[in-house]
Amino acid sequence: PDIEYIDDKYVLYYCQNVSMPGGNPDSTVGVATGSDLNGAFQDQGKMIQAKDFGIKGGCIDQFYWEEDGKKYLGLGSFKGIFLFELSDDGLTIKDKTKPVAQLAGTAYEGGMLYKRGEYYYLFASVGTCCDGKNSTYQLVVGRSKNLFGPYGNMKSEKMLDNKHRLLLSSNDRFRGPGHCSEIIEDKNGDIWVLYHAFDMHENNGEPTSRFLMMDKIVIGPKGWPSINDGYPSEGGDAPVF
Repeated sequence: PDIEYIDDKYVLYYCQNVSMPGGNPDSTVGVATGSDLNGAFQDQGKMIQAKDFGIKGGCIDQFYWEEDGKKYLGLGSFKGIFLFELSDDGLTIKDKTKPVAQLAGTAYEGGMLYKRGEYYYLFASVGTCCDGKNSTYQLVVGRSKNLFGPYGNMKSEKMLDNKHRLLLSSNDRFRGPGHCSEIIEDKNGDIWVLYHAFDMHENNGEPTSRFLMMDKIVIGPKGWPSINDGYPSEGGDAPVF
């Protein structure tokens, strides 16, 4: 879920999906509302299904963005990452058949936007998420000076063409790091990302659980983010609130 505070209410965006080879055309993003962050949330039903805008699947991994008085919902999983404009109350999609932009190509899922300075950053994941120690998930990023893209890497290659900058990969301890959630800033202005990975210390090296992970994102002098040495950390700094 992605929970936002919009017009004095909490809005919970969720997805429903049954995995199918090639994607599920019935994969769905829905919405619920509540007056308290702890619930209860009242379901407001379906917002959009993959078949509404003509793709076979991948209508999951939703994320919210608001800018210049307009609200947007991004979504997508290995069929493209798309951005749709929302109604003023954030509860419906203005045109379910036509996204306002396609942000990235077919290599990605788990998209999340973040803005720092003049750049928009699109974080996403590539590879396989859920195969234990054999998971190939990686966390990647592209950037743009325009919300609607194009997002690209340091060589100006486009995420629409499945090109990106690599942020996190597997190492001996953690496998398949990726699928980030909201990018948050702490009291000191440091940037933190939550994601998941398998821990090889679990179950005698045959991990079955995806653990919640957190690491600091550092934006370099040329405006490119990095995380540690390119691998998940085992400890260290923590955010300050």
